[in-house]
Amino acid sequence: MDEQARIMQALGGVSLAGHSVQGGMALPPPHGHDGTDGDGRKQDIGDILHQIMTITDQSLDEAQA
Repeated sequence: MDEQARIMQALGGVSLAGHSVQGGMALPPPHGHDGTDGDGRKQDIGDILHQIMTITDQSLDEAQA
């Protein structure tokens, strides 16, 4: 079983909003935009966008070849 399936199985009683819990285990709040790590978050987004652009360029090059 892959990791995502295990996580989903373990969180079977949790609602999408994260307010309903099962077995007395509370989840940490979802990653909010409280600004504590804004620069690191922006860097991560920039890295992801760069990777997407690189893959897109490679795909276009392959399609044109």
